[in-house]
Amino acid sequence: MSFILRDTRYNGGPSLIFDNVVFLAPVNRAPVFTSAAALTVSQNDTGTHTLTATDADSDALTYAVVGSWPAWATLAADVITLAPGVDITPADYALTVSVYDGVATVEQVITVTVALAFWGYVPPINRIVRFF
Repeated sequence: MSFILRDTRYNGGPSLIFDNVVFLAPVNRAPVFTSAAALTVSQNDTGTHTLTATDADSDALTYAVVGSWPAWATLAADVITLAPGVDITPADYALTVSVYDGVATVEQVITVTVALAFWGYVPPINRIVRFF
């Protein structure tokens, strides 16, 4: 986009015209994450989560892994797949993702809670057994 500014001055003689062309570069607005930043998955279970973000400029968005992730967490396009095995310690894990609109990159830390998996049958306690 350009504007032409004309300055007409009378300096005791003929009018002079000065043309100044000003080019305004478009301003990029960074994308904004709209997806959840906290997820829960149990050991030996699989969960998926779709990343979402908005971009006020309607630019195409690209998601990426930032830093290192555990082997049980992957990102394909905009979908995170979580599949912690029974050998994974139940705890909170931080996964960092980014979204890029062609100009600006924004990061989000997602806290993934790996919950303890319960195995087998636990009988109800309905009587007290005494051994002598």
